[in-house]
Amino acid sequence: MTIMLYACGIIGGLMIIYGLWSIRAKRTAEVTQDEWVPLSISELEPDDDLPRTTLEDISQLWTGRVVQFTHLSRLWREPAPKQEDEDSFPRPVFRHSDIEEFYKDIVEPEPLINGDRKTVIVHLLKILDEEGMCPSVVGIKQYAGVGKQIPDPDSAYGTEALAQLATVPLYQHSLSVTRKFVAKNPERIMLPTILIVSLAHDIGKIPSYHNQYYSTADHPRISVIILASMPEYVALPNKNELDNIIRNHHQITPSNPLTACLKRCDQEARNDELGAFLGLKAQLKSAEVIPLPIPTPLSQPETNTATDDVSQEWDHPLGALESVKYVSQKVKLPTWFNADSILSGIHGLINQVEKTSSGVKWHAVSLPNGLVYVKPEALWQVIHQVSNGDPMVLVADADEETKRNLLYTVVWELSATRDAIATELMTNSYYTTKASIVSNNDKAFSKLLIPFRVDAFGVLTSDLESTKPAVLRKIVKDIRPKQAEENE
Repeated sequence: MTIMLYACGIIGGLMIIYGLWSIRAKRTAEVTQDEWVPLSISELEPDDDLPRTTLEDISQLWTGRVVQFTHLSRLWREPAPKQEDEDSFPRPVFRHSDIEEFYKDIVEPEPLINGDRKTVIVHLLKILDEEGMCPSVVGIKQYAGVGKQIPDPDSAYGTEALAQLATVPLYQHSLSVTRKFVAKNPERIMLPTILIVSLAHDIGKIPSYHNQYYSTADHPRISVIILASMPEYVALPNKNELDNIIRNHHQITPSNPLTACLKRCDQEARNDELGAFLGLKAQLKSAEVIPLPIPTPLSQPETNTATDDVSQEWDHPLGALESVKYVSQKVKLPTWFNADSILSGIHGLINQVEKTSSGVKWHAVSLPNGLVYVKPEALWQVIHQVSNGDPMVLVADADEETKRNLLYTVVWELSATRDAIATELMTNSYYTTKASIVSNNDKAFSKLLIPFRVDAFGVLTSDLESTKPAVLRKIVKDIRPKQAEENE
C-alpha cells in the first residue's frame, strides 16, 4: 500500500512538470512568431575591414564574357581572352588606307582577336603593308636555272590573265579574299582563324620570300614556311590545321570546309579582278578611245604539255599535278556557249600539226571509222576563243575543278544539242574516254580523249582523211578506245 502511494505521487509530479513545460514552449513559439522581424542588409552593421564586391562582378568570375550558345561547341579553339593594356599592345599604324580601314572595321572592334592570334594577324597586315605592292601572281620563269622547276598554281594562268592579274597588288587581293571569307562565315569564334589563313594564303608570293624558297616550294608552302618563323604562330593550338588550310587551298576538292571556302573566296576575288579588266575593255571599245597599254605579262619558259612524245604525255588531259580522282559536275550553261562556234573552232584543228622544239604536236585527228578524237586541251583552247575573255574561263586556267566542270558541261551539251559526241564510248560521269594511241611502229600509250562524230562537222570522213599529213599518219596509226572510263 505504501509503495502504491509513492508511485502515484511520482507520476503526478511528472505530469505537473510536463504541463508547465508545454505551456512555456507554446508561449515561446507565439512570441517568436509574432515578434521576430528579419533585418534588411542595410540595417546590418557594416564591417569596414571586410572587402566588398558587387554581384555583377562575382558573376564575371566564372564566365568572363557573354558566349552565344551556338559557339559553345567550338570553345576549345579560342581560350578566354586576356585583358590587354593598350600600352602592352599599341595600335598599329599602316601606310595603305585600305589596310588601315580593314583593321578599323574588322580587327580592332573584335574582342575575340587577342593574344598570340592578334599578334600574328597584325604581323601579317604589316607584311602586306610593307611588301604587298608586288604582283598578286607569280610567273614561272623565275623557276628556271635551278636544276629543276617547281610548278606553281599561278603558272596555269594564260598569258592574258597573268598580265592582267600582275597589275593587281598582292595586298589588295589578300584583303579582298579575306573580306569575302569573313562575309561567308558569321560565327565570330572563327574570325581569328579566318583572318590568319586569308591574309597569309599568298604571302609566299612576296619577292623577298619567294626568291629565297622558290627552288624547293610553291607559293602556298612558302607561305607556311613564313608563318613558321613567327613564335606566336607556332604557339597556336590549331597551328597544324592552319598550315593545312593554307597549303591545300589550290586542291581540286579540299576535304576541309575552311579550305574549300578559302579556295572559293580566292576564285571569286580573281573573277572580280578579271571582270574589272573585261569591263574596262568594253568601256574603251564603246567609247572608241585609244586603249590603255596592256601590262607586260610575267614571262614563262617553253613547256612541253602538249607534245606527242610518249614520255612527255600527261596521264591527265589537262596536265594536272594531282592524282586525286575527281568526278566532274554540270554547271550552269555559260551565256557565251554556242555549239556551232565551238564545232567550227574544233573543225579548224582537225588533222593540223605544228612543229615545236620538242616534237610534232596535234590537237584533233580523224579516223576512217567516222570518229574525230580531240584532246581536252584543244577543246579548252576553243572555249577560250568562244568565251571572249570570260573571267570564269580565265580563272579556270589555274583552277582544275572549274576547268573540268566547264569541259564536262560543254561536251554533254554538244551531245544533247548536236549529237556531236560518241557517248557510247563514255560514261555519264566523265567527258573523255581512255584510249590507246597506236603509232606507225605499233607502240601504244594511253591518252584521255573526247570522241566526236564526223557528222557533227558537216563533212565527209573521206574529206578529212584526204587532208591528213603523212607525219600525223605515222604518229597516229590508230586509236583504240577502252570501254571502262578512267579519268584520273
